[in-house]
Amino acid sequence: LHRVDRRQRQMCIRDSNKIVLYATQLSSYSAKVRSYLIKKNIPFEERIPTQKTYKELIVPRTGGSFIPVIQTPDNILIQDSTTIIQSLEKGNPRIPIYPPTPKQKLASLLIEVYADEWLNIAAMHLRWNYPKSNNNYLIKEYGKILKPNWPQLAQQSAAKKKIKLFPEKLRMLGINAKTKHSIEENYIKFLFSLNN
Repeated sequence: LHRVDRRQRQMCIRDSNKIVLYATQLSSYSAKVRSYLIKKNIPFEERIPTQKTYKELIVPRTGGSFIPVIQTPDNILIQDSTTIIQSLEKGNPRIPIYPPTPKQKLASLLIEVYADEWLNIAAMHLRWNYPKSNNNYLIKEYGKILKPNWPQLAQQSAAKKKIKLFPEKLRMLGINAKTKHSIEENYIKFLFSLNN
């Protein structure tokens, strides 16, 4: 039986006041919410969702198996990065994340939609089509997702099997040898345009 001293019990009580962020390092949408929480100085605890978490919490409460998901201290689950940020912004209006003027706010929202929907293609291409620089990291992180709390070798074995399926997903996004140059060129143009 694990003994918990008074200080640990106090930490548990304090932690219950934190938002729980169900997320992974590989999810760009998780990175978006994580960055928001850090920027706004909102206390949170990040957890990698397990199959049990999806089955018993996320899917029944949200209707989908997507991350990121936050669980608020009053046990409300919110899914989708934009929805999470907009919901939290209502309760944390100090130093707003969105610009205050209508035109700037519209521009900000358009950039967000573009990043969410179209930069995802560049992200998937750059992640999966450069195996020499990325595979070790991908195997390590997918292993944590697929087999949390398992030994590292078991995690890596599961991840190696899973990542073999990703080339087909890239084709579904229109990522192939013919589009590679255009994807990278448009991504770099977008980055430069943000600096102008």
